[in-house]
Amino acid sequence: MEDIVKKLDQKKPVHVRQAFNKLIALMLDKKKKGVKLTRQSEEIVFLKEQCISPCLSISRGGLDTLCNVVLLELLSKHDVTTVLLSLSVKGKNLYPLLQAILSLQELPLQSSPPNMADHPFVLVLQQCGDQVWQPMLDLIRLTTSQTPQLFAYFTPVFSYILCTRDPTLTLAAKQNTWQLLTRLTMDRPRDRIRVLLHHFVWFQSSSPDQEDTQQILFLNILYTSKVPRSK
Repeated sequence: MEDIVKKLDQKKPVHVRQAFNKLIALMLDKKKKGVKLTRQSEEIVFLKEQCISPCLSISRGGLDTLCNVVLLELLSKHDVTTVLLSLSVKGKNLYPLLQAILSLQELPLQSSPPNMADHPFVLVLQQCGDQVWQPMLDLIRLTTSQTPQLFAYFTPVFSYILCTRDPTLTLAAKQNTWQLLTRLTMDRPRDRIRVLLHHFVWFQSSSPDQEDTQQILFLNILYTSKVPRSK
């Protein structure tokens, strides 16, 4: 710990990163020895006082040793999106991070951000949509089955998948999203209408040259009759 303190005292980014990595190594060593880390543990207290910052990133190995206590401390100071961005390594570990956050007993989910692009799930989809859309839908299904009131939090995610022209979110992604949305809103039609309105606004504003075959196929599935576009 003394070596870590010396590096942090120099206050250079490289030294802060080295100190953070050493601290993670200490935590990993304790984990291997079966020592349980709590909010009062020396390393955790030190992280709270010195190292918690939205400018630090960690490796995949570091993520495995970043205990729930540390994540909760980060989330007490920053929103979910900020934590995801600050801890991700070029987007590669965004989905595992999101899983780790959702696995906490104290779900740190606030109300959905007013801007769809600021939603943490949408952020992950934008970074690695083709890899995560199916497990993400599974995660939403599981989370909402356990806590139905969280459905409203996920509304922007349904809207994004249905409306985006991102080629990585294929026709299969849209169809599976629509099926899950239908299942989850069977007794809550207003929630489904809210998502459909987002989709309809996009449909009205799109022009023929912007549509691709998959979008047209999906629209034919979703809407039984042709809807005239506004001019």
